Amino acid sequence: MDQSYLLLPRIGQGGKRLRPIADLFWRKVDKSGDCWLWTGSQCARGYGHMAVTLSEGRRFLPSHRLAYILCHGTIPDGLWVLHNCPNGDNPRCCNPAHLYLGTPRDNTQDAIRKGRWCRGAASPNAKLRPAQVIEIRRRHAEEGCSMPALAAQYGVSDSLIFAIVHRQSWKHI
Repeated sequence: MDQSYLLLPRIGQGGKRLRPIADLFWRKVDKSGDCWLWTGSQCARGYGHMAVTLSEGRRFLPSHRLAYILCHGTIPDGLWVLHNCPNGDNPRCCNPAHLYLGTPRDNTQDAIRKGRWCRGAASPNAKLRPAQVIEIRRRHAEEGCSMPALAAQYGVSDSLIFAIVHRQSWKHI
């Protein structure tokens, strides 16, 4: 996505010049602490976001991405803006000194390293418990239970049972 629109003053309807996006953005950032906190709207996961009108329509962009773009320039395709706040990652932080680029894999490894990665039963989306996963693998291997039958019994999808049996999911069990 072309991000040059963020670095230019906005033009309103009828050619009326509006404030540059940077002015609008930084007015919603509290710079009083080490982490510069976004004071505008937030998504359910606590990340700040700001509505920006693009050629394809209005979108909400994460505040930490906007801060990175305004201070460092465009973000190459495929890279994410990650947090490295000294007192623990803060999803509302927009301090450019606490932001760096990384791949989705870098983001996952960072979350694991910092103890923020939920897997297995610790995930809020988990439908099974470790004992059930062990039982599914045992019943499939020893009793020859079909994957669709196991899926129906445990109330999960066939694809999840396949992933469990082939150790693509719940690998740690």
